[in-house]
Amino acid sequence: SRVLTMVSVLDCGLLVSAMVMMTSCGGGSNQKGLTADYIPFKMDKEDNWGLMDKNFKPLFSDEFEGKISPAYDGVFRVETESGYALYKAEEKPSVIAGCDDLLCAGIMSEGVIPIVKENSRITYVDKSGKEKFTLMPHNGKEIIEVMPSFTYGKAVIKTEDNKQGAINSSGKVIVEPKYDAVEIRDGFILAMNYEETEENKKQTNIILLDNSGKEVKTFKDRAVPANNYSFIDGTFVLSSHNDEGEKTLYLMDKAGKELKKYSTKKSEPTMIFDDYYTYSDDGKHGIKNRDNDEIIIRAKYDVLFPVEDNLFLASRGDKVSLINQKEEVIKSFGDDYAQMLPLNLNISTLGLMFPNWNCLAAEVDNNLVTFLDFKGEKISNNEYIVNLDQEYRIYSDYFNAAEVGQKLSDLIVKEYIPKFGKNITEYTTSNANGYQNYQGVGIEVKPFYKTSMSCYLLSNEQVAVMNNSWMYEYNPNALVNGFKLNLRLSYKDNPEELSSQVAKALSESLTKNGYALQDTPAENAYILQHAENNTEIMITFNDATVDVVGSMTSKE
Repeated sequence: SRVLTMVSVLDCGLLVSAMVMMTSCGGGSNQKGLTADYIPFKMDKEDNWGLMDKNFKPLFSDEFEGKISPAYDGVFRVETESGYALYKAEEKPSVIAGCDDLLCAGIMSEGVIPIVKENSRITYVDKSGKEKFTLMPHNGKEIIEVMPSFTYGKAVIKTEDNKQGAINSSGKVIVEPKYDAVEIRDGFILAMNYEETEENKKQTNIILLDNSGKEVKTFKDRAVPANNYSFIDGTFVLSSHNDEGEKTLYLMDKAGKELKKYSTKKSEPTMIFDDYYTYSDDGKHGIKNRDNDEIIIRAKYDVLFPVEDNLFLASRGDKVSLINQKEEVIKSFGDDYAQMLPLNLNISTLGLMFPNWNCLAAEVDNNLVTFLDFKGEKISNNEYIVNLDQEYRIYSDYFNAAEVGQKLSDLIVKEYIPKFGKNITEYTTSNANGYQNYQGVGIEVKPFYKTSMSCYLLSNEQVAVMNNSWMYEYNPNALVNGFKLNLRLSYKDNPEELSSQVAKALSESLTKNGYALQDTPAENAYILQHAENNTEIMITFNDATVDVVGSMTSKE
């Protein structure tokens, strides 16, 4: 879960790190239409959690011992001893049917919310708990992660090969999961791929996609910077570096047209708005006119953060103030508050979705928070402990043992058994000296989801032998006569049960390929023989491991 209850105006680094977190997970620059109805609070650390609205009126109080989430569209999440549960945001909250024992849960948006039960795929349910759709494998690959809510009607997904794409609010894949990162923006989509150039340099390519997921343009050797943002609708910022390491920023529109280029040799834009942009210069922050780059506020503040039009939180040393563009001080706070955060910011990159909460949250002491209006005056009579945590990814721990068993069977029958009788030197990867005293060779094998695998081909004679010149050479009589395959599960719970399920599924699949099950000497083993191709396969399983040994049998 995201831990972002406050952003300190005394430490710009906290703000930057918060932005980087969400950007790397596919957040956009603005999120419209999604806002919290209630936020969690308690009056004292010994109290239980309740929910209150933007007028600080409690919906209920002192109710849940486990931490609760903000409520969106009438639904909130509660931490339980076994995981999470979803509740209806009512005066007397009730658990949503079928949503009381969850591995994780997201945010209600577009009428649905993603949930995951133990060893299950990601499923979307409505407010009543009724299942609407499940994220099934796409092109044979499990969808293992999704963003907690829909952004502009879309959500970023990640498949088992760590590639990202996007779905719409009906669960249909609209951006193929083939990118290293994806960000949903207002009216367009940005994707990123990382590659190595011929000079062995790492290069980031940005792919601009339209709202339907169709690729529009590719920007070679460009990046989406971690701390430079555009808050102008339909625009985004790219960056590049020259050989001297100097960064250039580009303001782009959603058609891929360059609107403006900024050299960062002397100063660097950080947040670009319609009429102005904030910039940094030697660690200090100021404001410039967006059209002509004239300085409005010289870069002299440690932090300068927009609150709303013509209003900023500014800090220098221990002094924190609300100022306007003329640098008139609306309110000076001195060091009254440890941390401050404008809740109204409509910025999903910060993980904040409280755009109708037009106030400042200010930490008084020891995690107690009070609320201020935009004149810096208190608008709540109480001080609260609040929780603004956001779930930033929904993940599945689903593992299909039957499918893994089937894939293992296919690998054995189609890849390994046909190698029997062939010269083993066909599968070597170095010169003969590397195989002296070896009676087999290791071969590359691609692991399945949530597994690690290794394979070793066995031979009837040594792979390399010494010739008359006392040099090693490959043995032409070394033939493949077996294999050893090791599969290890990286699943976190019940590996012993799953390894037995994989072994059983493999055995059943092999019987469909002409193998006959034999009597076994142990409970954790299967022995199968094929009468026509004279091969025997022994499967053993223990803890989180499945071992498979294939060999030739006697023709008698």
